[in-house]
Amino acid sequence: MPTTAALPASGARQQKIIVCHQGHDNDAGYTENIFEFLAGRGIDHAFRLLGAPFTEDELVALQADGCSVALLGFNSQIDHAWVGSDPLVVAAARHRIAVVQWMLDHPSSRWPEFGYSGPATSRFLFHSPYSQAYFEKFCCPGAMTATTGSVGPNWRSRSTVDGLAAFAQRPVSCLVALSMARLGVSAAETETRIAALDPALAAALRQAITRARFELDQPLEIHLTASLEESRLTLEMEAFNRCFRLLNDAVQHFRRARIIRTASRFGVLIQSDASARGLIGAGPSSFRQDVGTTQTLAGMRLCRAVLSVSPVNDSIHDRTCNALNAGCLPILEDNRAHRGLFGHGENALLFRYDDDSVEACLALACEDPARLYDMAERAKAMRDQKRFRFGRFGNIVDLAGRPAHTE
Repeated sequence: MPTTAALPASGARQQKIIVCHQGHDNDAGYTENIFEFLAGRGIDHAFRLLGAPFTEDELVALQADGCSVALLGFNSQIDHAWVGSDPLVVAAARHRIAVVQWMLDHPSSRWPEFGYSGPATSRFLFHSPYSQAYFEKFCCPGAMTATTGSVGPNWRSRSTVDGLAAFAQRPVSCLVALSMARLGVSAAETETRIAALDPALAAALRQAITRARFELDQPLEIHLTASLEESRLTLEMEAFNRCFRLLNDAVQHFRRARIIRTASRFGVLIQSDASARGLIGAGPSSFRQDVGTTQTLAGMRLCRAVLSVSPVNDSIHDRTCNALNAGCLPILEDNRAHRGLFGHGENALLFRYDDDSVEACLALACEDPARLYDMAERAKAMRDQKRFRFGRFGNIVDLAGRPAHTE
């Protein structure tokens, strides 16, 4: 992390970024990470709870000190905020205040929640170039966008204890913290929605899901596009989004169910929602339901390994960043992003879904800690590298400072 404040160029306006959210623990943790980065860059920052509406006087006051001001929110929270009878995004544009909205999930699942945002009122952040490209093509063409990599590691997961003895005494061999209900939608609900589609479209979608299950390199939408072309079906953007959301959820349900069923045969800790209980077998695993993010982050320091998956093949999940932060051995999908940064048996264990590598990785994680320690130490040595520690957070600042689109 930088320790010296970055000075503005001659004649440039100072920036101020105000993070706005509704107070959820996850959002509070992301805000801590953002503030840590901004403080290191010498950029003014503040927090505004979205529990009460903004006022015109408040927006005027934000500009009073001459700073270039941007509001930063997560998912669609700012889109749902108001100033009197106007959406906040519209009022902010009127006052020349930039609005940056960070989609923490794939845009196909979040964009339908937005009602007032567009190229003239908002800029958009994504974890990965795949998500960014999807948004620009299928959601909001012409919008200003950027990528951040992930929400980064949080201070709660930071391990300060070193050595093999301390590592061997960690009581949890491996943490498998995966939600099964995708944004509250279960596998059964996804299947019901697919079955309700026109039969030809449902058949094309099922074909695309089958092809995408084992895809760990390309963006998954290529399989939906190919299946639609083969079926001679054409969809408008809104319908394509709905279908891709179903595909993405179905693929994630398949992958996570595969992991949880397998993990239940080993002495690991599984954390998930209630819908995962039916996947737990009679093996030696332990199960905890609905564990909060703050508790999970702190608990990583008690784990020797952490298994993580990425909803997009070219992104690094913040769970992986926090695993490195905690000194854990990361167990990861053998996808495009991970393969470029980790080596199987060197600083991580990598698995796929079309063989028995999940079983092999979990079996190794539950063996003698001394066999894992050197790999975990090599992974831990990466935790402060730029790619994992807020490496692309500078794009937040750059995006917030770009000149606004003109109509």
